[in-house]
Amino acid sequence: VTGVQTCALPILANPFITKAPRQVVLNPIARAFAKDRLKRVALNHRIGMMMLVDGEYAASEAIAMSFIVHALMSCLEDMGESDSVDFRMLKSASNVLVDLSKRNFAWHKADAVTLDNAMEICVKRWAGIDPDLLQKHIYDLEQIDKKIQSEQNQ
Repeated sequence: VTGVQTCALPILANPFITKAPRQVVLNPIARAFAKDRLKRVALNHRIGMMMLVDGEYAASEAIAMSFIVHALMSCLEDMGESDSVDFRMLKSASNVLVDLSKRNFAWHKADAVTLDNAMEICVKRWAGIDPDLLQKHIYDLEQIDKKIQSEQNQ
């Protein structure tokens, strides 16, 4: 995927992603419940992120955000929205997350606004993405993660 980087850390236990059978994913009532759950999880994540202090170790926050930001960026790219404001803001958040990982996940309070804006975009756009497209990109990210994990274990 053009312009999308991933973090070389486990993403499979991500609080934003829950596996569901296809018939559940396509059910509008189940999707409404999932959207509500995503809003609650995102709000808790955003509050926790704002409470971090400079220099604090923030790997779990970065990993959780990385997955949702990259999955949505990939979807927007496939939808032809790579010039949109939302995509550019997600790209900015992606850059912040990469920088955070390069700093060994030492938190900088100045990054909070960029990442908070990205979370807002993710919550706003997530439920409107075609479920098949979203599943494709989640699967792709999981495969990248599995490959990285297997290479690290060798």
